Amino acid sequence: MPTIRTKTKTKAPPPLPIPAQPKATQKARKVRQQATPPTPEMVVGLVAYFDEVVAYLCPPNTAPTPDTRHLLAGLPCGPITFARPVAEDEGVPEAPAIWFTIDKGNPRILTHAGFFLLRVLSLPGGLPYEREASHGIEVLEPGFTLTRLMADADDGEVVRLQGKHVDLRPWCLSIEPGRPSGRRQRRDAIECAVRRYGDHVEEWGLTALLPPEGYEAMLKGAFRMFDVEHAMHFLRPLGGEEARSIGSKP
Repeated sequence: MPTIRTKTKTKAPPPLPIPAQPKATQKARKVRQQATPPTPEMVVGLVAYFDEVVAYLCPPNTAPTPDTRHLLAGLPCGPITFARPVAEDEGVPEAPAIWFTIDKGNPRILTHAGFFLLRVLSLPGGLPYEREASHGIEVLEPGFTLTRLMADADDGEVVRLQGKHVDLRPWCLSIEPGRPSGRRQRRDAIECAVRRYGDHVEEWGLTALLPPEGYEAMLKGAFRMFDVEHAMHFLRPLGGEEARSIGSKP
């Protein structure tokens, strides 16, 4: 599904009420933590969430809303030190969403689909970490930037965040011409993640729960789910009506 691209900046989203926990640090994160193997609880939860989203999105669309507890299964773990759903009384527009932090970084916000993608990308042991200089989050290996992977930017394109760098949801991503600092793309991320997972899945004892081919299907599906959510926000009627948000599913 094509990603919306723009050469001009869109209107910045309204400011978000940022949670007070945990404390942020301005010190650059230069060292990745030691990889924490995924737990059976984590894998079972993510597989359950994936299946629930598929049932929810696909016809006949009668399945219940996916269980957020499955999305958060096994957390906190490794560098994801804090994660919780946005509360209804927080005044955050375009909810539902997830507040989370990487190590001791600033609280960030992602849609459920964006946070699920982050979790699936983190399963093979390539830990997400903050790149303070560019306000970004890298996953897997150097050069894989979460916002760039979400937006599916091409060579010669950069992904900029509208408003504050707290909000990583799809409507805050603007793809513009430029020279990106990280050039690795989705197909490279999928190849890297599947290879890393296949190298360690037996050692972790997770083959029966999620074999390598199952992980590859879940990762590709996570990208498709994010694209569906992104597209739904930008769909507009053709009758000249005022553009409005159509909302997003988990």
